[in-house]
Amino acid sequence: MSESATQKDSWKTKARSWAVRLAIGVAVYALVGFFGLPALVKWQLPKQASEQLGRQVTLDDMRFNPFTLSVSLTGLAVAEADGTPDAARIGQIDTDLQWRSLAYWGLVFSRLTIDAPSLRLVRIDE
Repeated sequence: MSESATQKDSWKTKARSWAVRLAIGVAVYALVGFFGLPALVKWQLPKQASEQLGRQVTLDDMRFNPFTLSVSLTGLAVAEADGTPDAARIGQIDTDLQWRSLAYWGLVFSRLTIDAPSLRLVRIDE
């Protein structure tokens, strides 16, 4: 084999190696985004919000698309302090985040839609 043929084979091997690494990286990003992040949010959001509010918080479902950065929360509810359900409830929250969120280390929305919000207010006469 000539030296140029060896260099071409070396370049092909390196390119193939980088392509495999890139494909694995995209696959891991997709798996974490589509499955890992929603599972983490469904587990931690009710727990953390309940601790902060001193009321039971529930979340029915969360979906995230890591490629379009769209987020959907379904069935977010906050109970009364005495445990009575649904002091506040939001049927669904849909939002599209912008990639600028990564640069600003904060949430930058391009769209936010809140469907079926409800709030139960009780007035106590004394």
